[in-house]
Amino acid sequence: MVWLDNHMPESGWCCDGHDGNGLWFNGRYTAEDWIQMWQIVTQRYGGRPNVVGVGLKNEPRPACSGQHGSLAYNFSELFELAGGNDAPDPHGMKSQGSECVWPQWSSGPQKLQFKLAMERAGKAILNLNPDLLIGVSGLYYSQFLNAVAENPVDLPRERLVYEAHEYYWWRDHAPGGNFDVDIDPEGALNNYTMALDENWGYLLRNGIAPVLVSEFGMSHTWTKEANVLQWFKLWEAYAQGEQGPLAVHGGVDWAYWQLSGVQEGGIGRHEGQEESFGVLNQCWTAPWNDDHFEAIQGLGLTTRRRMDETEVFLSGVGSLFLSRFAMVGVVVALQAGWV
Repeated sequence: MVWLDNHMPESGWCCDGHDGNGLWFNGRYTAEDWIQMWQIVTQRYGGRPNVVGVGLKNEPRPACSGQHGSLAYNFSELFELAGGNDAPDPHGMKSQGSECVWPQWSSGPQKLQFKLAMERAGKAILNLNPDLLIGVSGLYYSQFLNAVAENPVDLPRERLVYEAHEYYWWRDHAPGGNFDVDIDPEGALNNYTMALDENWGYLLRNGIAPVLVSEFGMSHTWTKEANVLQWFKLWEAYAQGEQGPLAVHGGVDWAYWQLSGVQEGGIGRHEGQEESFGVLNQCWTAPWNDDHFEAIQGLGLTTRRRMDETEVFLSGVGSLFLSRFAMVGVVVALQAGWV
């Protein structure tokens, strides 16, 4: 199955607050252009039986001054619109020497209201194809869906899926910290569960709305990196274990980033070089690293592979993010039950 994803307005490598692509518009493309893009993509691909849904905006994040940001957003004008020096700064970017404009869930200037923009795009897509699923990401790199319970996106419930991402660098896994599995495994899991539940897991645990973890990943050498190993133990327990929000339903639905083991180019990338997070080798004939692949399989993914014919069949709880570049990505599978 195919999941279409608006990764960036510009073609390139993602993501940070200075890349000029954190919002659904920038200095080159307006919000209306973005909606029109989705209408074009929906008309082109939405009628195909294997296209099941769309992710409206990948990893919404701030537009920050410096580097590409000022040019891409007419930053000074946008910064004044957000409130200037009094603009919201929920994650302390000012302390890092950056002025940033943050997308807000449903407050502040309408131009910066993420929920409203997603509703407009979602309705435009469903007017063309009422059978597609509509994916709405959490704020700040798809982490935070805290506002959904009290202020959900106004789209048909049976068509709406929220998206979250999960990576090791979002929490401190240093020895002796709140997420140290080796010293206090029970306490670390409780702290991790509390953090994810507060951000988005509560939607699943309380039966409020479906959530697809549309990205997670780690490098081929993850077992040699202490912080990544700590994180994966916790993520595995949350996604599949008894303490997870969907333990009795087979676990959390997810998509792995990424399937290809080769970089596709872009800023800071080198076309043809190893993609250290990639599942398959450069020739797509086998996993790049067996331990890496087995860890992903352990999250509920069952596979039937005929690599000699470069054919891969995937089923079960999990899924694989096949491409993460520019506007359109491909994701395999959503667990039934919710739709």
